Amino acid sequence: MRSLACGPGWPAALGLLLALLPGLVRAADAPRIPDKICQDCHADQNLARTNASGEVLSLFVDEAVLRRSIHRTNQCAECHADLTEAHPKDLVPAQLVDCSACHAASAMTFTNSVHGQARRARKLEAAWCTSCHGQHDILPVTHTNANVYGRRMLDTCGFCHQAAAAEVRRDSHGRALERGNPSAPSCVGCHFAHQVESLTRAAPLKIAMQVCGRCHDARAIQASAGETVDRLRTYLDGYHGLMLQGGELRAAHCASCHGHHAVLPAAEPDSAVHAASLGQTCGRCHPGATANFTRGRIHASPQATDPGSRASVWAARFYQGLIMALGLFLLWHNTLAWRRVTQKARLGGIVLSPGPLSGEISPATRSARAFAPPGSSMPWPLALQLLVFSSSFVLLAWSGFAFRFPNTWLWWTLGADEAIRQWLHRGAGIALLGAALGHALYARFSPAGRDWLRAVSWRRSDGQELRAALRFAGAAAPPVNTGGNLDYAAKLEYWAAVWGAGVMGLTGLLVWFKMEATFWLPRWVLEVALVIHYWEAILACLALAGWHLFHWWVRRFCARPRHPLAGAAVLPPPGSAP
Repeated sequence: MRSLACGPGWPAALGLLLALLPGLVRAADAPRIPDKICQDCHADQNLARTNASGEVLSLFVDEAVLRRSIHRTNQCAECHADLTEAHPKDLVPAQLVDCSACHAASAMTFTNSVHGQARRARKLEAAWCTSCHGQHDILPVTHTNANVYGRRMLDTCGFCHQAAAAEVRRDSHGRALERGNPSAPSCVGCHFAHQVESLTRAAPLKIAMQVCGRCHDARAIQASAGETVDRLRTYLDGYHGLMLQGGELRAAHCASCHGHHAVLPAAEPDSAVHAASLGQTCGRCHPGATANFTRGRIHASPQATDPGSRASVWAARFYQGLIMALGLFLLWHNTLAWRRVTQKARLGGIVLSPGPLSGEISPATRSARAFAPPGSSMPWPLALQLLVFSSSFVLLAWSGFAFRFPNTWLWWTLGADEAIRQWLHRGAGIALLGAALGHALYARFSPAGRDWLRAVSWRRSDGQELRAALRFAGAAAPPVNTGGNLDYAAKLEYWAAVWGAGVMGLTGLLVWFKMEATFWLPRWVLEVALVIHYWEAILACLALAGWHLFHWWVRRFCARPRHPLAGAAVLPPPGSAP
């Protein structure tokens, strides 16, 4: 059993407790000084004292004011607990009231605020409880005459912060306060109440989420302000918001554009986001920003009617429809293809991916395979291009979706570092475009490349094969391609990759070199490009998963061993005439 013996210091602690016990008992039993005795002196309107700074302080207490305050049921001695019956004969002035006796939680929060830290640093001019709430006239925070109520906060805080209060009085928030809007933020709406903090060094994401977002993400407050756009959501879904969520602290937050204490509507000439001021505002982060660079929207919304917003909406809708159609096509096609494979397996036939209806390889395919290395179905330059292209595609998808969905496993696997993600994405983009350019030159100037291009050209027989595959039901399966892999599936995949590389390359370069692009194009074109870039990436990944991987899986894992002479009749030896 664990010992319950006390430590070696318990006799001293017990002795100290016994020594203090009589005083504690007397203090508990000592009657408080009646309020009448206090008022005998403090009811005198002329009662005053001169402090060490030579300032004359009135000690008059208006009992009528006190009885209207929130502390009207308190006795004087409950707050001024340091005073004894010897007061005022001892000439000891009353100490600052310790509000923590009743408001412990608020006092603890205040201790960690900028005001509390200043008080601990012996900066006695820093705000104390009574500096904001008052002394004997303290009213509930919901009372319109309270020092900490709505519009009166500008006077309360402005006593020390004159310049900031003057700016707020003429900005959107200050005007709403003067109109009596109960939802309008006062000083504590942004800087908080007892945990007052300077936002100069606050994390940008905190400003967006916890300061501005507290009001601009609230539906009721948005409605009262007449806003039709979800400001926080549109910011977080935009380029700056995504970068900020990804850890890029240099990304612009709300105050970077709108300002701090002088937040004005965009229609006013003095606003930082007025059309005439945007060049200077954006130029703080983007030196050399042109007029074209400012022609766009940060808070894009489906309800907006400007060209960029409408184009972005229609681009997204187009791709959403295309993705839905592709998904239905893949579901229908792959279901029938899988049914075909399983039926051939039950019949004991050769199980391979669908091939040309004639059952033979086209001459172009034979010609292309004649240039392939031994044991390979494509020339080695093509194999190298495919390796670089596919590897860079995976890296692009990984790093791109990590940007679009921060704080997910995609992001954390990149080290949660925006710089790493950014350079990985750009490096993979350069590699993909390099592989695409190399392939284009190879297909244009190399004999083997030209033969390969003819092999992947879409022919009437490919369309017939695709229609037959989509109509297939029952045992009447079209013939199986036993000699080559350039069927309609491979050709569709090839031309889809060409399309995707072109679209992703063009839109990616526009977004990457935005400053150069906006010399000729308005910025809303880049916003549309970013929308297309995102949805094209989803389309490409869907095609990869639903088309390429499906056919690769069928070919690799569902195929049965063929007879060694199965392809001899249709595949001539290398070097022979097609």
